[in-house]
Amino acid sequence: MSRPVWDSSAVRIAGCISRTTTAPLDRIKLTWQALGSKAAEMGLVGTVNKMLKEGGVGSLWRGNGVNCLKIAPESAIKFQAYEQYKQWLGPVFGDEKNGPVSLQTKFFAGAFAGATSQTIIYPMEVLKTRMCLRKSGQYSSIFDCAKKLYHDNGWRIFYRGYVPNMLGILPYAGIELALFETFKQSYVKFTNSGKEGCTPPVYVSVTAGALSSVCGQLATYPLALVRTKLQAQTAGRQILIGIKHTRGMLDSILWILVCTEMPHVGSSLECCRFKVKMETWRRFTCKDVYNATYEKSVFSKVPSDTVQSLLGN
Repeated sequence: MSRPVWDSSAVRIAGCISRTTTAPLDRIKLTWQALGSKAAEMGLVGTVNKMLKEGGVGSLWRGNGVNCLKIAPESAIKFQAYEQYKQWLGPVFGDEKNGPVSLQTKFFAGAFAGATSQTIIYPMEVLKTRMCLRKSGQYSSIFDCAKKLYHDNGWRIFYRGYVPNMLGILPYAGIELALFETFKQSYVKFTNSGKEGCTPPVYVSVTAGALSSVCGQLATYPLALVRTKLQAQTAGRQILIGIKHTRGMLDSILWILVCTEMPHVGSSLECCRFKVKMETWRRFTCKDVYNATYEKSVFSKVPSDTVQSLLGN
């Protein structure tokens, strides 16, 4: 195996391991978002017990296969698009050539990059949600899930929930990427410790990642509820684990506001917040640990930005 192929494979494996670590939390979060107050009444322990009784320990990792498959294309598209959009939008917002990138340029570049990657890989997001929330024996594989969804509902099912997802991903990706980059650059500038290409300490990456992720999550979380609700449904009103059918984005919003209780939102947000902490460590420190540990190894040929991208969202 050639060095570039080995390096790329190693980075993808690291991303899969980190996704697998947080997969049970992701499934619990999706379950709470889709079921609403029913899940809130069960609580964390009750939800886990129900999953274990219904499908065993392996059920906690349902949907993880799709989640791992989409790491490489999603991250690569998002990262490359972010850099390209910064170049295109820089002159629009008055950024000087080869000068510092303004916050508004970073925000809109991040927003458009997130929208671009999500548009391309969105069918995999739908498959992930369906695989996470399926009943035991409902789908034999990812391909069986895709085949049945297409046969019963047509190609539109793979973009169900796309509108609320886009409404959420635009501010989320913009806030996350812009704030993360700005926080790190501000630290280097404030401490006067950074030369060109300098990487801040790991704890700075952790803090910047946590702040940017939490800000993005808080700003867009309500739309994540609507998106998951729509992704889990089909046109034929088939249900996954007892999910109530709604007729669209507005109907889903009304269902969340009227038919669910605030503990549902709070408990789901708590799980999401804990997952953010885990994902923050994964996303924003793996790159720094990688650079510090493997700087002189075969992995040093992998660009550091590529590492962060592939290990990222």
